[in-house]
This record gives sequence, C-alpha cells and structure tokens, in this order.
Amino acid sequence: MTFFKPKTRVIIYSFLLALLLLSLVFNLLVGLGEYTGIAFFYFHGLGFVIIFLKLKKAKEQIRNEKSLLHKTPFNDILNITVSGTIEFKRYLKYQLSLLYGNSLLTTFAIVIFIITIFWSTYVAENIDFTIIAVPIIVLIIAPLAWYRSVKKIYQSNKILNEPQQIEINNEYIHIITSHVDSKVKWSNFLKIYENKYFFILFQTEQIGVFVDKSFLTDEQIGTLRSFINSLPIPEKLYK
Repeated sequence: MTFFKPKTRVIIYSFLLALLLLSLVFNLLVGLGEYTGIAFFYFHGLGFVIIFLKLKKAKEQIRNEKSLLHKTPFNDILNITVSGTIEFKRYLKYQLSLLYGNSLLTTFAIVIFIITIFWSTYVAENIDFTIIAVPIIVLIIAPLAWYRSVKKIYQSNKILNEPQQIEINNEYIHIITSHVDSKVKWSNFLKIYENKYFFILFQTEQIGVFVDKSFLTDEQIGTLRSFINSLPIPEKLYK
C-alpha cells in the first residue's frame, strides 16, 4: 500500500487491526471447540504482527513529515574528527532494533504470535507436521538465518568492519578506511536515523553511512544532533 499517503495507511491498517481483533473475540465467544484449526491461530497471530508493524511504520512516516516543519537553524561551525572500528555486536543490536523496533508494543505483538503457536499446539486434536514445523521455523531456523545474513553483511562491508577515520563539517561527512575514501555532501542524504548506537545517514533507502556514537563525546553527539535537526531531511531519533 505504498501508493497511499501515510495518514490513509494509518486508517486502513487501524481498520484491519480492529477487524482482526473483533474476529478473534467473536470466535472466542462462540466457542473454541469449533475453531481449533491450526490456520485459525496462525492467521490471527501472524496477521496481528504484520498489520501492527505496518501501522507502526505508517505512523513513523507521519512523524518524519512533521519533523520537516520544526527545523531549528544551526549557526555554529561543525568540526568533528574521530576514529575507531564498529564492533559487530553494536551493529547486530542496531539490526535487532530494525527488526523488532524500539517499542514495548512491538515486542508485545511478537509475543502474541509466539503464544498463538504454543496455544495452537495445546488445543490441537492431533499433532501434525504444521504444528511441529512452524515453531521450529519461526523460533529457531529463521533467527539463525537472520543472524548469518547480518554477519555476512557486516563482514563484506569494508566501512563497517575496518578501522575508520570520520571527518564531519557543515558541508560534508568524510570517511576513510584502508579500502574506502568516501566524501558525501549533506544535501545527498535522503533521511537520517539515530538510535542508541549510531547515527545512520541514508543516501538511498538501503545504503547508509554509520557514525558510531561510541566514537563521539556527549558534547559532540549533542552538536551533531542539533546540526542534523537543522537540515531539510526527515530524521527519526531513538534517544
């Protein structure tokens, strides 16, 4: 539904979520004895998670649009030079924040799906392949495959896994490693995210420059955050 505006998507996903919850309540009131099929539990559990995450993303896009209307001018000179190596465990935690979000409600949504898996096993009249396979795939195989994918990305990205020097000023950000010499003007960034570990400066929807906050002092983090807030670029801050 990317062709809908964020506000429209919020309405659509809210309606679908309410419809799903009403369906669940109705079926529970009628009686679980008639609705013990495995598809019933997985449909409601997985459907809740997917719709909830879509709704959350649409709301974030609305906040990003609003952030463009409240920019604060930055009149100081930005001059930051730092160096270091991004640790894999910090990059892994960043990827986890993307997967599950930084919200208790998102965690709750995932827990709901896990509960439906075990509940469906408990009430099922017969143990079949689906009941056994889905928990194994969701709880074991999928997380392991995801971990291997994240590690492969980290190991193949020379900016991430090599010692780097970063120069940040009012015009551009300059990153130097043994294999990379990248200088990007601020006007070339599409969006900027901040979480507990990084400032992530996106040149496209998938390609971003990582500035590890462990390289910076608290004063430098505050200065860079103020500068970013002055740019005509949407930002999402997870402080």
